[in-house]
Amino acid sequence: MNLHALHRRLPLVLVGAVSVITAPAAAAERWVPATQEVTQLLKSPADPARGKELFVQCAGCHIASIQTLPKGWVPEILGQHPRYLAKELIDFSRGVRWDVRMQPIAREHARPGGQDVLDVVTYISRQSPDRAGGGAPQTPVPARAAGAYYSSSCSGCHGPTGEGEDAGFVPRLAGQDSAYLLRQLHDVVDGRRPNMRAQHLQLLTDRNARQLDGLAAYLSQLPPAVSH
Repeated sequence: MNLHALHRRLPLVLVGAVSVITAPAAAAERWVPATQEVTQLLKSPADPARGKELFVQCAGCHIASIQTLPKGWVPEILGQHPRYLAKELIDFSRGVRWDVRMQPIAREHARPGGQDVLDVVTYISRQSPDRAGGGAPQTPVPARAAGAYYSSSCSGCHGPTGEGEDAGFVPRLAGQDSAYLLRQLHDVVDGRRPNMRAQHLQLLTDRNARQLDGLAAYLSQLPPAVSH
């Protein structure tokens, strides 16, 4: 049984049940223009105090202690790199990334000039991670195997400890919610993340469901240390 069939056995929440398949096929080609736009945006003065006010609208989903959505539906974003956060918000606003909750919110705030985006991502990136993602894989997988795969296939971009890189628009994966990571891995394989770099699909198509479980769990258990 191939990965496309195996993923359907996982809980629906983990395989992007809330994704909206409406974006054009050429969406992935917008990666470079979006990164250039974000680079220019983050050169402007930011107001993190205003960003904190804007974040009130995000807290119900993105703060673990008051989260109103099931586990795995939203990422841990506190302390995430600002360029990556800004790019994802812009991609949501333009239908380059899909989610029925995030798209209208992003469209409302990614207005010309992008000040809302600039302020809120500046505030978010300066916070300490809410919590380590934790969580066991759906099927136990030795951490050594998952760690070896990460080191050989993923660490070149995401860093040896999953720290990511702000300048390269690479998200920090360490400490991310394991169920959310697993959903994103399956979304990449099934074509629900067109704004993801093509290398991800190339690296994941030969992974079975058990191996993806292990990779998500391994990353979630890495310490999510960030510098502010």
